[in-house]
Amino acid sequence: MSHRQVDLGEWKCHSLYWPGEAFDLLRGTWFHAENWQPVASEYADRIEQEHLQRFHGHKMADYVWDSSTSTRLEKQVTSDTVATVFLLLP
Repeated sequence: MSHRQVDLGEWKCHSLYWPGEAFDLLRGTWFHAENWQPVASEYADRIEQEHLQRFHGHKMADYVWDSSTSTRLEKQVTSDTVATVFLLLP
């Protein structure tokens, strides 16, 4: 087990007992679909703000609308069936 000191101002992790490389800290609230690496903090914050503006207080629907038959299809909503995609523009 290693003991480390975390510097949240610099987002770095340093060893307490021996000199060595400092490691970058990553906050994983939103992830890239291709490689599951965390989205950079400045973008994750923007995504989170947008997500809260659009969805805070909303209940997930337990059905989908089939426009080809104009009927409501019951659907089990699980974490596997839910995907939210945001396009980040520079």
